[in-house]
Amino acid sequence: MVWHRTIIYALSLVVIGCEESPTPTPRSWNLLNETHHPFWSAAKIEQQGAVSITSSLIRLEPGSPMTGAVFSAWDRAGLPRNNYEVVYEARRIEGTDFFAALTFPVDDTWLTFVPGGWSGATTGLSNIDGQSAIDNQTGSAQRYDQGAWHLFRLVIKSEHIKVWMDDRLIVNLSPAGRSLDLRAGDIERCKPFGFACFGTTGEIRFVQVTALGE
Repeated sequence: MVWHRTIIYALSLVVIGCEESPTPTPRSWNLLNETHHPFWSAAKIEQQGAVSITSSLIRLEPGSPMTGAVFSAWDRAGLPRNNYEVVYEARRIEGTDFFAALTFPVDDTWLTFVPGGWSGATTGLSNIDGQSAIDNQTGSAQRYDQGAWHLFRLVIKSEHIKVWMDDRLIVNLSPAGRSLDLRAGDIERCKPFGFACFGTTGEIRFVQVTALGE
């Protein structure tokens, strides 16, 4: 039957067209799934505490004084260096300082988002114009109840760097004309992307990176 053969032929063209279409570039990455989990490791920080990394949780134990975990395959996996978003959840189990400080790329440099540093409350970006979070305009005092999970969302774009904590905007920085860099020291071991704690036990889960439009 001619009409039957025509339909089959048309459907076959659709299937062939689908098979030949290029696989789209991923726009979102779960960095703790089975694909990316092997690229996490303990950062090479002297006298750091124990680091446990599973496909669902990163746990950092107290060091002397810092402990870190690093994701080494950022560039190899094709993750962006600008115009992207990071979402993660973290909590401080014990201690009174920062517990899930995130070091992340911004174009050809890096910054660290510090939650609960400087004796437990100071939260912001280090370094801006050579100043740590406690001394620059991004710093603020936030409350962290022991054992409570907090949701952090960072948006890194050319025109602004913003951070939300539990759906509250707490950082809104225009990077134009500013010097962005890491605080010198052990935190540099967390490049290109990683977490660190300072004399505390911290846990991190659900690390999601999403590329944003230009």
